[in-house]
Amino acid sequence: MRNFNNLLKFTWKRFSIWILLVTVFCTMAVGILAQNDIRNDYDRFNDNVSNMRENLDGKKHNEDIEINEESLDKIKIDALKYKEKYKLLEDDDVYGLGVDGKVQDEYFERLNKNGGFESHYIYNNVMNFLKKFEDGKFDGVDYYQALVFPIVIFIGLFALSLTSLEQSLAIYDFTRLMPWKKKDELLMKIGIAFLFGMVIFAINSLVLAFILKTSVFGKLVSFSLIGKQIFRNILIFLGASIISTSLGFIGGNFLGHIGLYIMTLAGFELYRINLNMTLNAFSFDLAEKVEDAIRSFEGKLNPFIKTLISLTYMKVDNLVTILAFLLVAVIIFYLALLLSKNQSSERSGYMIGNKRVGIFCKLMASLTLANLMTSMLASVFIQKTSLVIIIIFIISLLLSFRFFDILFNVRLKF
Repeated sequence: MRNFNNLLKFTWKRFSIWILLVTVFCTMAVGILAQNDIRNDYDRFNDNVSNMRENLDGKKHNEDIEINEESLDKIKIDALKYKEKYKLLEDDDVYGLGVDGKVQDEYFERLNKNGGFESHYIYNNVMNFLKKFEDGKFDGVDYYQALVFPIVIFIGLFALSLTSLEQSLAIYDFTRLMPWKKKDELLMKIGIAFLFGMVIFAINSLVLAFILKTSVFGKLVSFSLIGKQIFRNILIFLGASIISTSLGFIGGNFLGHIGLYIMTLAGFELYRINLNMTLNAFSFDLAEKVEDAIRSFEGKLNPFIKTLISLTYMKVDNLVTILAFLLVAVIIFYLALLLSKNQSSERSGYMIGNKRVGIFCKLMASLTLANLMTSMLASVFIQKTSLVIIIIFIISLLLSFRFFDILFNVRLKF
């Protein structure tokens, strides 16, 4: 614990000004965006309700709706009348999987004849917003979900500064003299990244709670409903701290760290895209068949497994996918421990600290860049595949490999 406190103090002295500036900026940005989002949500709801009522009784409704239990009950009654008047359907019954396109055309054609083409969208917008009010309480979860992205970005950049960027600075030689093992250093830096992330989250959560309470929804805001999302957010921040810091121990400089971020986030999807683009250069039909087979396979997977193979499938409101995210974080943590245990300080400053991992990353980076170059250059040709495109791919691959071969052998030291 004493080592953690010492490293915490040392980190605070190094980054205190930047952390304070980021906290102030993040809090101001969240406050302004939250106020705008709340106002925009209310304005859209108010406009839709006004249009619905004007259609029902033929009178202009310019007054703002006061959000309370009594007004919501009246809106629900009006919505049922509106639905009955035009025989409206729910969005799932119109746009759901398996719904025949002919059914959709007939439905909107009927509405158009009755002069109620927009009625479907007005009704469903009203009903979708009413779902935010559970048992007469306003569910402000969406606004707390919006906090995840900026704070995860902060954690990622902060962990980058604590790890891979530090390896390129002169201070790295000093930190190597600290009286703790690599395992302890990794755990402590994960804790520090998580701690500072949680402080910013706590401040922004309180600001957001105040904004919600003083907003037009303030009378019905329920913080018990929001509590579940706060718990999910905390788990996401923990996973982000573990992944960001662990990747910093695998990467040797900030460029390698950023590359590892991309590879970890994309996961299997990066390999799928590369496979598809590579096959496209040689045979469009084969690429299409393989892509359809992979997509069909992925479609049968449950959310937990899909998140394990690619973090892009994680949903901030789904605990199952968040647990998969945490499992990936634990795997990367143990990989970082394994690789950094025997890692020489001489590898600091290179793209990847471990040579074997560096070879794999170099190959993936070369293939990805080659596919991007081929895709851009091939877009000028009309044919789906041709000898010219194959030649372009081979040349692009050689150039990409040469580029990354140079980049992976450059030691960044500032």
